[in-house]
Amino acid sequence: MDDAPPPVGWPFLVARGRTVGFRVVLAPPFLVNGRLTGLLMEASATDATLGDALARREVLNSRAGDFIAFFHSVQADRAIVDERAQRPDEALLDEGSRPIILTEGVIFREPARTTIDATTLELMHNMVKDAYREFWLADDPTMPTRASAPIPLSHGQKVTVPALDLQPLGLSSQPEEPAPGIAEPPVPTEITTPQDHPRAAHPSGPPVTPTIVFLTAVVLLLLAVIIVAM
Repeated sequence: MDDAPPPVGWPFLVARGRTVGFRVVLAPPFLVNGRLTGLLMEASATDATLGDALARREVLNSRAGDFIAFFHSVQADRAIVDERAQRPDEALLDEGSRPIILTEGVIFREPARTTIDATTLELMHNMVKDAYREFWLADDPTMPTRASAPIPLSHGQKVTVPALDLQPLGLSSQPEEPAPGIAEPPVPTEITTPQDHPRAAHPSGPPVTPTIVFLTAVVLLLLAVIIVAM
């Protein structure tokens, strides 16, 4: 009897909002916790010739390990943010009247996986819709990426969906994404110490010069002459 846990997939979503630019809206928790969600921007980048076709891309040598992304791009309709919309099939537009495109997909930590089934894609889409609705309504550029819940994969009969294999994304190292609101401390270019800036001595009284000595002597001499004359 095999007691191994069933394989799972994690939904992800890259999209823009009404006023907010493109960002990772939903991602697997191991990428969110590792501050590596930016990898999904690279992994899901394609050209316009792909259209809404399903694609598959391997991500290799990342700090989160190897994983595979199945994804496609779809045009959002108004129903995704408002289930009671009068025209639910109408294209969802941003503030510049541009149609909203959702890049949605599933991540697997199984390097050998080559297929995905229609049921998994449907479950993924439903989870993505909830995350995008929250993102759209918030319309907040500081909103953090939401961690996705796993999708258990059944072992029953499945209808597989063909996917186009893309060039793997091979990584040697990835810079850690900065935490929101934390800036890098400035690096000083020069450090000075008191001995670098010698100061002139400051005696308690005014400085004594030869001119002052001479004038003092003249005054004393005149006083002596006056006293004698009296």
